[in-house]
Amino acid sequence: MDNSQAHRQRSKDILAKPFSAPLLRYIWAGIVVGLVTGLVISVFRWIINQALRLLTIVYPFLGHHPIWLIPYILGTILVSWLIGRLIKANLTDLVGSGVPQIEAILLGQHRMNWWTILWHKFISSLLTLCTGLFLSREGPCIQIGACIGQGLSESVFKLTKEDKHLLLQCGVAAGLSAASNAP
Repeated sequence: MDNSQAHRQRSKDILAKPFSAPLLRYIWAGIVVGLVTGLVISVFRWIINQALRLLTIVYPFLGHHPIWLIPYILGTILVSWLIGRLIKANLTDLVGSGVPQIEAILLGQHRMNWWTILWHKFISSLLTLCTGLFLSREGPCIQIGACIGQGLSESVFKLTKEDKHLLLQCGVAAGLSAASNAP
């Protein structure tokens, strides 16, 4: 039986027994992943919004006082250097949106150290966005959610490999929902 047939059979088994103990365990685990991811992404977005509010004051000030562009540019270069140092050790997992890395994990072609990636992605993305550099919010939110899903599946719920993928996918969905203000 190939992988897709196994997933279909597993889905049929779950749907045939909607209130079985294993299904309820998955539901509770998914809810916990969603709540933790929502909390982390809410803090992430709140910090970004506060920094962007500050930038609406800084940018007009820089327009009226161009001499202050020099320290601002030097500060941005310093932050860029710091981001480079922060992501250098885990370049494969931290560069880009994180979506290709998650796809590779789900295909069994990659593995990530969830805790290291979680806090490196959180800090480096905040440094990038809060200084006015370019980065979308969705990619980091998705990867942060995936890290939370993987972390909870390994540390709290102690699940099998397939179930770990399920919670990783729950984290991805929660991260995307939180990034786009969806319930």
